[in-house]
Amino acid sequence: MTDVKAIKHVTVLLLVNKYGEFLLGQRHADSFAAGYYELPGGKQEANESLLETVKREIYEETTYKLADAKLIYETPVAYHFGTIPLHVFYAKLAKNALSEAVLANSKELERPNLLANEAAKLIWVKPEAALKLPLLPILRRMLDTEAFRSVLAPFGKVDLSVDEAIKL
Repeated sequence: MTDVKAIKHVTVLLLVNKYGEFLLGQRHADSFAAGYYELPGGKQEANESLLETVKREIYEETTYKLADAKLIYETPVAYHFGTIPLHVFYAKLAKNALSEAVLANSKELERPNLLANEAAKLIWVKPEAALKLPLLPILRRMLDTEAFRSVLAPFGKVDLSVDEAIKL
């Protein structure tokens, strides 16, 4: 069981490429919320700023060397085990932030094959296509906010009813 008291804050990154796609990671089959897609990120460590957290987590999960990002959204997320503060950062993909391993493994640097070090897989997806995936319910709700819509390519209505039966 997750020790919610040990989790102070969680940061995630909305990383967008030149095609208007953003990066999603799919949770492993043996993990909490298995199979769901989420923004990459993770838990804050002691004496770490939120920006330091998102930079470290993104590097650990993808080997992407995030230089800077803008905090665009914050919300408490309620789970069956407690509530966790979530902080969403936004950045545009920068080719100079790609690791040598990613450069060697990518045919197209505008849509690089980032390394899925912690997720089952990583995908680049447009907002309307993302809405057809099994997203963590909080991500689906966040996609419908002005903060997300202001930095993503235009997309239609978000159907929140698809998540009504999900209990995490």
